[in-house]
Amino acid sequence: MFVADRQALVAGYSPEAVGVFDRMGFSTVLCLPLWGSRTLLGVLTICWIKPHEVSITERVTLTAASGYIAQAVERALYLDERISVARQLQEAMLTDLPLADHVEISALYQPSANDNMIGGD
Repeated sequence: MFVADRQALVAGYSPEAVGVFDRMGFSTVLCLPLWGSRTLLGVLTICWIKPHEVSITERVTLTAASGYIAQAVERALYLDERISVARQLQEAMLTDLPLADHVEISALYQPSANDNMIGGD
């Protein structure tokens, strides 16, 4: 989505969009979708407070950049999911300590890597 100026916004978008545009003080807005391999991950929004003519070269460059950003976001989400699953698995494997009369039992869990919180038992 490319909005060159307020006139273009009023002509093609809702009053709510015009209100946001005005409140933020934007003159030109370029929105690029961040497509993952399966779904839309988000939108990269680039705004100018002064009128700006976005050239073909800028559009091509920013479109390419949005592709790289989408890949980075998708990889970060994947890694976050893997870490979450690993932590859940590790927590499920850690058992409660038994209760015993006249004995105090304690344990220390030391993972092999602080980031993953798994392994090193």
